[in-house]
Amino acid sequence: ASSQVWSEPKNITNDSYHDSFPDICIDNNGVLHCVWVKQFETSYRAIYYSKSTNQGYSWYPAYKISQFTAGVCYKPLIECDSYNNLYVVYKYEGSDTNLTNCYFTKFEDQDWTTPVPPCEDGCGTPTLVVMDHNDRFNIFWSSPSGTPRYKYHENGLWSEMINIYSNFNPNLYLEAAVSDAGNNLHCIGYVSQLPVYLYYNFSTDEWFQPYPVGIQSDIFEYEDIAVDSQVNPLL
Repeated sequence: ASSQVWSEPKNITNDSYHDSFPDICIDNNGVLHCVWVKQFETSYRAIYYSKSTNQGYSWYPAYKISQFTAGVCYKPLIECDSYNNLYVVYKYEGSDTNLTNCYFTKFEDQDWTTPVPPCEDGCGTPTLVVMDHNDRFNIFWSSPSGTPRYKYHENGLWSEMINIYSNFNPNLYLEAAVSDAGNNLHCIGYVSQLPVYLYYNFSTDEWFQPYPVGIQSDIFEYEDIAVDSQVNPLL
């Protein structure tokens, strides 16, 4: 770490449009994958993707992976499984309210699948995604009441919607999550601007109660989380 040198920033999108909301993941071969929102006009925004095979020094030409020709796509999130398949979710809002939903697409067999909604009755904006070591792809949302809920995609199937704390008050929002080798989830979020840590035990299918870990703030919280080689969560 003492000899680490950071490269100069690289322009991934290389165009004149307004690009925003990037997310990135790294597959098992060290390939970097990035998605973002490209805004052509206020009422039309699409999801674009690019990759780098040389640690970000250069990037492949970007291309659109959302299939809508009108409306607004935003908040793309990307993850990778152990087979280097890519998973992307994003929110779409269009003039046709029947199409307004969260959408999911997967890159496998050299192509992206047709985007489909994981929720038939509509999902809100995804707040975070995390892939565990069993290739279970978890998508989290905040419910209208402010309690976290999630679904997971495993072996080609979607789970039912799961409410983490159906009776928890006040409102709880999740910001980031990571899976350890035992597929337990370590999460950080906030309650009334107070950072809290949450833990999911995979073997017992149990969510533990939120644990305060920080100082209350008067501004919107931004948090992240990781686990070290001893499975200690770092916030």
